[in-house]
Amino acid sequence: RLAAELEWLAVALLLALVTLEIHQLFAPAPPTVEAVAASVRLQLAQIALVADAWLLLGWGLLVANRRLARSSLELAGRLVILAGLAAALAGSGLAVNPLWNHQRVGSTPLLNVLAAAYALPAMLAVAGGAEVRRHGGRRLPPLASAAALLLGFAWISLTVRQLFHGTFLDTGPAGAAERYAYSAAWVLYGVALLLAGIARRGPILRYGSLAVMLLAVAKVFLYDTARLSDLYRVLSFLGLGASLLLLGFLYQRFVFRPVESVGALQRDPGSSDLRGADRPSESDVR
Repeated sequence: RLAAELEWLAVALLLALVTLEIHQLFAPAPPTVEAVAASVRLQLAQIALVADAWLLLGWGLLVANRRLARSSLELAGRLVILAGLAAALAGSGLAVNPLWNHQRVGSTPLLNVLAAAYALPAMLAVAGGAEVRRHGGRRLPPLASAAALLLGFAWISLTVRQLFHGTFLDTGPAGAAERYAYSAAWVLYGVALLLAGIARRGPILRYGSLAVMLLAVAKVFLYDTARLSDLYRVLSFLGLGASLLLLGFLYQRFVFRPVESVGALQRDPGSSDLRGADRPSESDVR
């Protein structure tokens, strides 16, 4: 019991150390009134680093538990991962989202704060969920996968916004090219999720792909039809139609076909497997 309490204390001190070091990195000035007032305003980069550090720490605790086999470390790792997911979703996703909060994200496409705030937490959430599943956990892996899907969708959407607006995402109206880029990015994201779901046989990825594709279809029919110009409207419908044909082929070829083959086997009265299953064995006769 004392060893478990010391392990919990060590994890709490390590978590506090990491959090305070990140805070000191963004607020190194002496604790004056102006410095305290400036540090109260949350920054996207700071929240992103805190979420990444917590997710990485939780994943590290679970990896370390492979050799140590301590239940306290395993539970602490799961709790720290949950805290990191909450910081990424509630912090970067809502509180300091640069879409409605005046936050600097950087001028370089792809390699900017958005990658640290959304893409990296999504990858760490997948890694943490896989490690929890390896230890026999059942509730946290689906939650981590769903959070990774949301973070990935946010990263793709905000990255498209950054390509057209630069450092600040909350300024300037969206043009026709930007509106079309959202539809194309969402369709590609949905196709990628379906391919990943087929390769890994993950139902959550397929459900996420279906949700993203339904959102893209709704946007094309309800928004693009009225807001886009003639050329972009045609390209939007052509791209959506081609992607839906591709999704139908993938579902028919890789998702629904095994189910149909099993159903055909069950309906076939002349199947040798079914005859063997219906025929009583010698032990039953005795």
